Amino acid sequence: IAGMKSLGISPSNGKEIFLKPNGEVTDVWSAEDWVVIGDTAPKGQGSFGVTTTYKGWSLFTSFLYHFGGDAYNSTLVNYVENVNLSNENVDRRVLMDRWQKPGDITDIPRHGVYTEFDSRLLEDASFLRLKNLMLSYNLPSELLRKTRAIRGLRVYGQAQNLLTFTNFSGLDPEGTNNLYAAQYPMSRQFTFGLDLMF
Repeated sequence: IAGMKSLGISPSNGKEIFLKPNGEVTDVWSAEDWVVIGDTAPKGQGSFGVTTTYKGWSLFTSFLYHFGGDAYNSTLVNYVENVNLSNENVDRRVLMDRWQKPGDITDIPRHGVYTEFDSRLLEDASFLRLKNLMLSYNLPSELLRKTRAIRGLRVYGQAQNLLTFTNFSGLDPEGTNNLYAAQYPMSRQFTFGLDLMF
């Protein structure tokens, strides 16, 4: 990912300050001063699972992980940074945390300063997700022998996308490319069922 290297928000005037490639500090954004600010390629990704059984009970879990990839959270540009307070939904930080007077220490610029593409809104999109959790119970065969028609009976409950551990501030780090724009998150799904064998 390329953009300007941000040094944060100036406490003196509420403008964003940048580091140019030559080491000069400026509050003027310029595409000519872009450098590499992040790496979208993850350092690692994959999945793993665990299955445990006890008597007729069975518990299955599967996890999905991704670490080391960066994503530019452009949602913050629309709902925190470059907002029109008169007719747009905004994040509460716009009212509570925005720079307002000299000396304020914050990461949100003063009203009227528009955020451009830079490293300040670049985030680590690493996550660990409990992708699938299933608990099932198989009725003992001794109880089924009395009913000659049924050879097996299993009751189960399953949950998908139950928990996600991440520092990414967007709605969902999974599937994020290098430009996150409030994609609809993976939904939690709950399933209950009964399997019969005749």
